[in-house]
Amino acid sequence: MSTDQANSTSVNPFTTESARRALFALRAFPAGLVSLGAAMTGRHRWAGRWQLAAADSSASERIDVRSPSWPSVFARSVLSLLIGMVAWFFAFLSGIAAFRGLFYGLITDGSYEYSWGGPAWAVPVALVLAAAGALLFRSWLHQA
Repeated sequence: MSTDQANSTSVNPFTTESARRALFALRAFPAGLVSLGAAMTGRHRWAGRWQLAAADSSASERIDVRSPSWPSVFARSVLSLLIGMVAWFFAFLSGIAAFRGLFYGLITDGSYEYSWGGPAWAVPVALVLAAAGALLFRSWLHQA
């Protein structure tokens, strides 16, 4: 085995780690709501400790005596809400796409009478964009 093969890292996007990260992103919205509500009601110390524990499961042993300030907890809560909204948007978009793809015949009447085929240049452009996207995804997986 060459040194290039030994040092290369390949990442499988369909692992339990990937699923755990996706679920963490989906949990960001409700966690942001809870911590924002706690910060607004004066419980920002609890919310800061809870945010730290939610982000890292081993953080409970490392939580120091100082608690984060109210602006810090508020900013993290708002960022968590924004990340959560993006994650839920993509989850709903993926669900709709999967549903429409699986049940296409039930969603439409099945006739192609009014469907638009589009211009001929769309196919080569789609192939070039798909190849560029695949190369970008592969380079993203292999970044160090």
